[in-house]
Amino acid sequence: MAKKGYLAFDLGAGSGRAILGTLEDGRLELEEVHRFENAVKSENGGLYWDAENLFDNLIGGLRKGGEFARQKNIRLASVGVDTWGVDYALIGEDGRLVSPLRNYRDKRNPSAMEEVLAEVGKEEIYSITGIQFMPINTLYQLRAHQKIDPEAIKRTRRFFMMPDLMHYFLSGKETNEITIASTSQMLEANTPKVWSKKLIGLTGLREDAFGELINPGTYIGNVRREIAERAGISGDVKVIVPASHDTAGAVIAAPVTSDKNWCYISSGTWSLFGAELPTPKVDIASFESGFANEAGINGTTRMLKNVQGMWFFQQCGAHYGRDNPGELLEQAQKAREIDCVIDPDSLRFSQHGNMPLKIQRFAEDSGQDIPLTEGEVVKVCGQSLAVAYRHVLDKLEGLLEKRFETIHIIGGGAYNYLVNQMTADATGRRVVAGPYEGSSIGNVLTQAMGDGKIENLEEARRIVAASFETKVYEPKKINANWENLLGNYCTLVRLRRELEKS
Repeated sequence: MAKKGYLAFDLGAGSGRAILGTLEDGRLELEEVHRFENAVKSENGGLYWDAENLFDNLIGGLRKGGEFARQKNIRLASVGVDTWGVDYALIGEDGRLVSPLRNYRDKRNPSAMEEVLAEVGKEEIYSITGIQFMPINTLYQLRAHQKIDPEAIKRTRRFFMMPDLMHYFLSGKETNEITIASTSQMLEANTPKVWSKKLIGLTGLREDAFGELINPGTYIGNVRREIAERAGISGDVKVIVPASHDTAGAVIAAPVTSDKNWCYISSGTWSLFGAELPTPKVDIASFESGFANEAGINGTTRMLKNVQGMWFFQQCGAHYGRDNPGELLEQAQKAREIDCVIDPDSLRFSQHGNMPLKIQRFAEDSGQDIPLTEGEVVKVCGQSLAVAYRHVLDKLEGLLEKRFETIHIIGGGAYNYLVNQMTADATGRRVVAGPYEGSSIGNVLTQAMGDGKIENLEEARRIVAASFETKVYEPKKINANWENLLGNYCTLVRLRRELEKS
């Protein structure tokens, strides 16, 4: 009998890939069958995603996944899609997009956030949603959309987050999955979570545009006949919705079995630092510390905080013409010690273009040692992330009254050995890096749970631990310089927050 194969599409903010997973004897094997660029388009002052490119590559990935499966005597059982958070799609009465897909880094969002917060205060929104405040959140994007193109809002029949759109394209079924929906800052934080009618009212969209929330592992139908024929696959391939927020998938892929004192960093363009909780923690202390309570699998909560992560290395690599990220890290290791950190979450770093110059100007404006060489700039990126992680860890442990002994770094950013070791040194904690395809692994495992192949989350994590190698980074002798850098970072954060309040 042929083995079952589960095809995971993991769509990131820079690239996408299709990975076929098979399970045998308690181990998971992955095969990347398709990879493609997910480029941002700039038109008329706005930033957009290329929907046609995404749809074409879903079909291309299905085709290649089907071909690989046939060659290896694997039966393609199901497909599911995960993506980054916060971005959305609006569908009209004809079942088509009413407007292009906007990118979350669009400059339209900060003013819309200010407008919403002037109408409904931060404390009230947090008490409803338990979500941290960022201009990129869907709530503010929709408000900006309403101001720029109110007719599109009026013509909208159905609201999707990005993976919901992809599942609609594949299956024709209209769904809203809970883990990705929770990134919108539009769900109530109670259990079971529901859309907030009050916050929907701030967007101009109809309440019935927002569907009933489904859980990860839900089978919603088969791949549409038209899509199956174009991809050359069987019409009985299921669409099983995974934990469709990529971070939720990465947390599923944490290789933990008996360890209870662990936290995680889902490391990609963004770093999401948090802990897995049985219920949300929505209180004044969590609000003041800027933590989100996002939905996880099986009713769990991902209490986390966003930090702009590998974005800095991606942007520096583009500026310096480094196709191999390892070359950047080598330059940083050779660089002198430099007394400088940046605030990764400053809006100064949120847009594309000449990241080294932005870092140098930030250092000059804040009276710090200015990095001059490529290696110095990259070293500043690394140690800034490390102290940012330390800052989040301190806050998280204080809120939960718990000490975490191990930090699991999961996802593509776990390849960054510079940041991994700096994080161990800055926090004084053991860092376990890997698996590197965390979101895809979580996607495959959730499909397998929905298909009845895996019984529960505990079994899924045992499979991860048995299937993938990890690398451990132990903290070296604590360097007093990390405390100095942390102090500088805390000052920068305090100044940013004071400026945001003014």
